[in-house]
Amino acid sequence: MTGGEKDRTKILRGAGAGSQTIQVEISRITKQGDKSADIYLEPNDTVYVPQSFF
Repeated sequence: MTGGEKDRTKILRGAGAGSQTIQVEISRITKQGDKSADIYLEPNDTVYVPQSFF
């Protein structure tokens, strides 16, 4: 997975009108060490990680 795919990782939180999509910049966490970009998962969160094509 390249940096571009990793940075398209999303967390889908909630359902209905109160739902939200949270973009996660994985490279900020893994390459830059920015722990403030790390997201705590909550019950019923769905993590979407895009497929990588070679």
